[in-house]
Amino acid sequence: MINMTSKSWKSKQFDVIGNDHLSWMTSADELLAVARTLKRQREATNVSDIKNGDLFPDEGRGGAVERMLQGFAVECLLKGLWVKKGHKIVSRGKHLGIPGFKGLHDLPKLAKAVGFSITDEQKDLLKRLTFFVKVAGRYPIPTREGDGSGVLWKSPADDQVLKKIVTEMMGKLTA
Repeated sequence: MINMTSKSWKSKQFDVIGNDHLSWMTSADELLAVARTLKRQREATNVSDIKNGDLFPDEGRGGAVERMLQGFAVECLLKGLWVKKGHKIVSRGKHLGIPGFKGLHDLPKLAKAVGFSITDEQKDLLKRLTFFVKVAGRYPIPTREGDGSGVLWKSPADDQVLKKIVTEMMGKLTA
């Protein structure tokens, strides 16, 4: 009988899951599903009903968190592409990461590190998603004044660029 709490069994499971591209894709899919739910809820809010001085309803909030979740999903997809190529992100229960990528959720750098080609337009979008992952979706300010000031999301154009990136990565992961 296998001791389900043994350190070696847990370490093996950690390695199996961490080095499985489909696990990374599943995490990304879940993050994107929650982001889509937030978007539907936000878009269903009738802002014309809000009067000056009223608190903005919870249902209409969450745009920055939506972007943060999308950024984390892209990060998962990129890591999935890395392991699909036969590389390891974990070994013997320890996180190895990706060589050449020591950035705090820097999506354009991660795309380059895993060999995923992006256009200038996609690089711009990934830079902005990085800001939402690192700051806007979590904190009121960046770590340095001026970092990321003026970062915006341009719907529906940015939504289409993101959809194209995600579709391409998902296709590569399922091929």
